[in-house]
Amino acid sequence: MIITVTLNTSIDRTLFIKDFAWNKTIRTSQNVLGMGGKAADASWVLGELGVNNLATGFAAGDTGKLMEKMLLQRGCKTDFVWVNGETRTNIVVIGENGQGQSTLVSNGLEIGNRNVDEFKTKFTTLLQKASCVLIGGSIPKGVDISFYTYLVRQAGSAGLPVVFDASGPGLKAGIEGKPTIAKPNVDEISELSGENVTTIESAYRVGTELHKKYGTMFVITLGPEGALAVLSERSYRIPVLKVPV
Repeated sequence: MIITVTLNTSIDRTLFIKDFAWNKTIRTSQNVLGMGGKAADASWVLGELGVNNLATGFAAGDTGKLMEKMLLQRGCKTDFVWVNGETRTNIVVIGENGQGQSTLVSNGLEIGNRNVDEFKTKFTTLLQKASCVLIGGSIPKGVDISFYTYLVRQAGSAGLPVVFDASGPGLKAGIEGKPTIAKPNVDEISELSGENVTTIESAYRVGTELHKKYGTMFVITLGPEGALAVLSERSYRIPVLKVPV
């Protein structure tokens, strides 16, 4: 069973609009509710594909209950630590005419040391049932950034493959735990390495250097250029798939 860990759970509400202007009433053409939080989102997709998985992390309030219900409806198992506050609702605004998109991100969970200790105990138990662990997303307030290092190391010490996806200080902390695979984008791997990654060649060079340093395989997403998988014995260029919309 795949275990996914989302410490900062959320739901994404995506609004499609033609144009945006301040001080005006903007009417949406579509309003879509989806899963937020990188690891929980992975559980949502795995559930749709019929893959046995369990989503865990921190959750709170009515939004947390809705998030859990959405996961259960997709066939996922859940086992969250419930805390004070409210699971986040993030607002994604997409321009219909190709103007781009923006995301409004909120805070919501209120996590104390007791909650962190409870999750450590739960995580240790869940590892006994796991075949793979996927950890990702942002770190909520009340949780030290080093917690990602701890979680990755715990899963690795249990002999499990660990897939990790985060950004900023969270990415650095997780990589210190030496996950099996990490999935940064070009901006994230640039920040991690201290180098400006702008081409496939530079992504390959930096990915190879980081693999030698940490033993982690890197799948680097390159936007319209697709992705580059830097593995232990070889690397793969992954082109963008054209999908009819």
